[in-house]
Amino acid sequence: MSRNLMITISCDSNDCFNTLSIDLSEGNWEDCADIKIERSLDENSWYSNLDGDYCRNCADGARKNWRIGSHE
Repeated sequence: MSRNLMITISCDSNDCFNTLSIDLSEGNWEDCADIKIERSLDENSWYSNLDGDYCRNCADGARKNWRIGSHE
């Protein structure tokens, strides 16, 4: 039996089509999928907040637009 453990993260910025493919079968099997995803985003200079995930090209804009408490 084989399983595809590849996921693709898409940038959540408007009109951006950048994606990041992450192979969850690589690395330490003791790490859960969420840890592998967060580590890969960080290693590839992506930025995450409650609004979504942003590629390195859109990260600065997403950081600027993020305001804690503005999403209530």
